[in-house]
Amino acid sequence: MLLFGVNVAFSMAVWGYVLARWLRPWMARQPLGAALTPILLLHMTRANGAGFVIEGVASAQLEAAMAVPAATGDLLAASLAALALLGFRRNEAAGRAMAWLFTVVGLCDLAIVATLVAAYRVDPGDLGAMYFVVVGVVPGLMLTHLLALQTLRNKQ
Repeated sequence: MLLFGVNVAFSMAVWGYVLARWLRPWMARQPLGAALTPILLLHMTRANGAGFVIEGVASAQLEAAMAVPAATGDLLAASLAALALLGFRRNEAAGRAMAWLFTVVGLCDLAIVATLVAAYRVDPGDLGAMYFVVVGVVPGLMLTHLLALQTLRNKQ
């Protein structure tokens, strides 16, 4: 568990630095739709969260009570990110509404899954290949959701 925590901490530091140093300043100069596009595209890859329920990707020992909500929530968040991106292509108001929905649902999904991981005391080894998604990508997903939230509030 110690190495798991170290992996997450390093990933959080890298994502935090990249977002603060490069993405956030760039986003501040863009109109809302353009500013959120990189975040929405990143979150569209959350469809990869289906790996939690694909045999051979995660261990058979991974609790289905954690894996199924994780996969489902990721697919929902990816879909909402795509709809927000399409919404911005149609008009600002549609994109803004979908971006708010995506941000709230996506953050709730991450919070629910984190709670389930703790409640079921998920062994990092049971994550299988999904380990690298959890320690490498999820910290960035959390931070980019917070950045999206801040951007939505600042560009009202």
